[in-house]
Amino acid sequence: MQDDLYVSAEAAAEMLCVSLPTLYAYVSRKKIRSQPVPGTRRNRYWRADIERVAGGGEAPAAERPGGLRRETDITLITELGPHYRGQNAVRLSESRSVEDVAALLWQAEPSSVFTSALPNAPAQLPEMLRLFSAASAADRATALFPFIEIANPRAYDLSRDGMCQTGVDVLRWLAAFLVKAQSPSSDPLHVTVARGLGASDAMADLIRRVMVLSADHGFEPGTYAVRAVASTGVTPYRSVLTGLLVSMGRRTKIGRHEGLARLLNEVASSARENRRIRLCGECARARRFSGSGPPYTRMATLARGQYFSGWTRFSPTTPTSENSNAPLPSSAMLKDWSPTLP
Repeated sequence: MQDDLYVSAEAAAEMLCVSLPTLYAYVSRKKIRSQPVPGTRRNRYWRADIERVAGGGEAPAAERPGGLRRETDITLITELGPHYRGQNAVRLSESRSVEDVAALLWQAEPSSVFTSALPNAPAQLPEMLRLFSAASAADRATALFPFIEIANPRAYDLSRDGMCQTGVDVLRWLAAFLVKAQSPSSDPLHVTVARGLGASDAMADLIRRVMVLSADHGFEPGTYAVRAVASTGVTPYRSVLTGLLVSMGRRTKIGRHEGLARLLNEVASSARENRRIRLCGECARARRFSGSGPPYTRMATLARGQYFSGWTRFSPTTPTSENSNAPLPSSAMLKDWSPTLP
């Protein structure tokens, strides 16, 4: 955990101009979050919470009926990027697997939940996959998850362990749907996706990094929808199905980024066909398009650099002075734009 995200009890009390007993009372009354200090009996406190209380800010919203809350204890968004359970997500992406990070978020042991056991498949799955062969991965999951749920009775085990096991099944099915595989695999998720895309080892590592950085991004509409539905007692299949439906809305991040995806596909297509492309007049005038905005954090600057270096590394056509019709001018126009990050 990064020490600059926390303060000691003494430092927190000094920042709030209160005694230690009053600080301890604030933990419950003013929703100040704390973490135990490894190897000791002491706690340290979230600096952001201390600064909020010191500045007279309101405590987070009270828990709603049914245990549903509007705040999350999983992810903290900072200028250095997201932190999962107190660990810097960017650093996690450098070496940890998607399975490791999922287990961290679920507070489980990776080896105990990501086993070689695979979920059952509905008898009609081959025919269903044929019918939905032209659909997106999200649409295939939306259509097939109810049938997969029925084929896997353990999905109805809503204990902590049961939810984790079904969560693994859901992730493996989603990876299979993404690459149009006929069945899920027990291989690492990024390997399943890379193999299905015919990607190189270098691209597989990039896929792993992106999946780790996308594991959780706070309280988005899809996240709230999943929590709301899960609080009613449905299985993880139904919860994720709801999240997929909500996340595809035009006002969500995924919906907004669809425009960016179309633009990048056009850039890639222009490279293969050795031609230039034109940004739409509105984008050219505004120098802004859906999914992008001005750089405002170190994380955004880092992501921008990683994206364009990755584009040069993995693009099938690398722009050169001899290849003047390659999409270099279009890429250059984006040099002052950064992805809109959570």
